[in-house]
Amino acid sequence: MSIWKKKSEEWRQGASKVAAQGEILRQGAHKFAHNLLDKFLSILLSPIRAFKVVCLSRGLSVILFLSLVGGGVYSYLRSLPHISHLKYADLRTLAEVRNKDKLAGHGRTVRWVSLSDINREYLYAIVISEDATFFEHSGFNYEAIANSLAENIREKSFAYGGSTISQQVVKNLFLSPEKTIRRKITEYFLTKELESRFTKNEILEVYLNICELGPDIIGAQMAAQIYFKKTAIRMNAAEGAFIALMLPSPNHNFHNVFQNKNITKPKKKRIERVLRDMLFEEIITESQYKEYAHWNFFGDNRSIAAKGKKETPASDDLE
Repeated sequence: MSIWKKKSEEWRQGASKVAAQGEILRQGAHKFAHNLLDKFLSILLSPIRAFKVVCLSRGLSVILFLSLVGGGVYSYLRSLPHISHLKYADLRTLAEVRNKDKLAGHGRTVRWVSLSDINREYLYAIVISEDATFFEHSGFNYEAIANSLAENIREKSFAYGGSTISQQVVKNLFLSPEKTIRRKITEYFLTKELESRFTKNEILEVYLNICELGPDIIGAQMAAQIYFKKTAIRMNAAEGAFIALMLPSPNHNFHNVFQNKNITKPKKKRIERVLRDMLFEEIITESQYKEYAHWNFFGDNRSIAAKGKKETPASDDLE
């Protein structure tokens, strides 16, 4: 046999082997598809088996979804500012830095005052006006939030926030001023952590030293000096209720109320409401209420001290 015939025979045999292997693969694929179709049809024709398969697939989908959500939440929580390791001294330092940044270039500085250096009437006038249930809630006043939401819907704006004092401390120290869903969620978690980490008195002291009460007017001490030329320890309930009028729009109210010496009827009612609440809570007496209800905020008044009474500082434990 010539060499060419020998090669031709080898090629023919090789082609036959390839064809045989292809046939085997084709038959295997056909058998696999046939078996798969049989299983699929048996599942469809058996409600119980079909139900099990659906439950299994949905269960895996739910597990996958929850895993993704859990991973996202975990990553989000890790990105939040950490309050749990802070001490009160750290919180105060952060607040003082924020105040310094806000007043940079304005020629003013905020002198930190402790609660014991703020008149009790002055302090409670602001608390009752801004967050009457401060000492009862755990960081949120859900009734106030619902009321503010209804007010915003009615006014078609975001003028009313319903934020508690604790929320305002968080917003001032840890968050940007943007109004987004992410920011509100962050505010919720940080407020919870703030309330669990610090006492009410510590949170309140920070608030009274960082709250904005007019243009470049920060804190209860500076407000007392600018509006009434007094220190915070010499303030009374009427003057405190007046300063509380500056919130929540301190720049606008500074010009409209203070500079223009114009207390509108709604604002007078707000002052009266604060004073009535203070009378009800026995923070002021009946005689003080009558005196403060006719207080002249833009003229001379005889102060309590001038009548021979002592200033009443805040107690060590307001709660």
